[in-house]
Amino acid sequence: MHPEYTTLWIHDNTPECNILWCSNSVSDCLGWKPEEMIGKTAEDFVPAHRTIHYRRAIARNHLQDALAWQFNIETLCKDGSYATLSCVCFNCQNIVIAIASPTDLSDTKLTRIQKDGETKQEDWVSSSQYPNIPPLEKANVEQVQMHGVNTLFPKADPMDRIHYMPIPEQRGCFILRSDPINDSETTTENLDNMFGRANITRDWKIEFASQTMENLLGFDGSELISRSFLKCVYVEDMVGVADSLDKAMSSHRVHSLSFRVCPEGDPLETQKIIPVEGLVVGSFKNIVLLMRPKARTRNDIRSMIEHKRMIRKRQQEQLRRERAAATAAADHQQPPPIQEEAESMDESSIDYSLYEDPETDSFSLCDIISSDPETSAAEGFWAYLDESEFNMEQELQQNPETLFRDCQG
Repeated sequence: MHPEYTTLWIHDNTPECNILWCSNSVSDCLGWKPEEMIGKTAEDFVPAHRTIHYRRAIARNHLQDALAWQFNIETLCKDGSYATLSCVCFNCQNIVIAIASPTDLSDTKLTRIQKDGETKQEDWVSSSQYPNIPPLEKANVEQVQMHGVNTLFPKADPMDRIHYMPIPEQRGCFILRSDPINDSETTTENLDNMFGRANITRDWKIEFASQTMENLLGFDGSELISRSFLKCVYVEDMVGVADSLDKAMSSHRVHSLSFRVCPEGDPLETQKIIPVEGLVVGSFKNIVLLMRPKARTRNDIRSMIEHKRMIRKRQQEQLRRERAAATAAADHQQPPPIQEEAESMDESSIDYSLYEDPETDSFSLCDIISSDPETSAAEGFWAYLDESEFNMEQELQQNPETLFRDCQG
């Protein structure tokens, strides 16, 4: 993928793939305006001979409850030709967030496929019909569109819109916008408290948050819009997360990362830290991040217990200071110095069975992306790989009508 020539869109996770939202950059990639695509199905923009492939890709990943997958698809441009796009899709329960860019972009030429199947070269950069994608000064407009995504279907039933979440799920998706520190609205004082001495050159604003964030972080998605994402990251993990996001911006590959989230501010006061793991991929000045809870390891458990002891120590210290100050005020004397009590963690005293998650057969995110999708033999399928998937693939090849019967059911 080419991060500098990308577009984003959101569609529902059904065989029809109804388009709920798309970024303004789709006009630069395909010639369509966002309002011309929103409300239509993906089949309206995919050639007939590829429809069965697209339906199969969506259906099998949905049945396998995939986190993400990658494939190439021919997409209809407004001038009637077809452009081959490389898509990376993130599955977040009943919505799919897709990132797409041209598959063949060498120098200033883009390979485009005509209706009759012939291929020709067209100028990608200098053509007035396909200009360079400008820097996202459009971000404010796009943010309003995403924040008001429920207004995109005025004639649809409210339960069919993007915020409809029939089954609570511990998975959430962010779209983040790169925001240089100098251009950020965050004050210098807040930056000192936020980043400390870390070499972090950019902030990340939340442009879109799926409503499943309420199940994952305890916040409604609309409450997180325009907030700084790094402020939601545990301070000890902030530098690593910032580095991972920077790498994703300059790479076409999907990266995995794990970190801790404290969405309510100071974790020593809120006592709430959530370990998560995620998949991240860059799109020009935007980042798409899919997160889910991380299974607790023994290191996580030790860290959690140590965190609780730090909270208790801070509370006890504050109480001692208040009592010492009250006693000194009554005696008109200086309060005595507070003696720090060393506290060590006894490994043998920890009962890990009280904290460890039950064992599951699912792959970790690191396992899922351990093989490069471009060199994988999966032929465009990139998700949970097990024998049932290949058995289903063989069945679909032998009985393609099974797909449509299952989809309708």
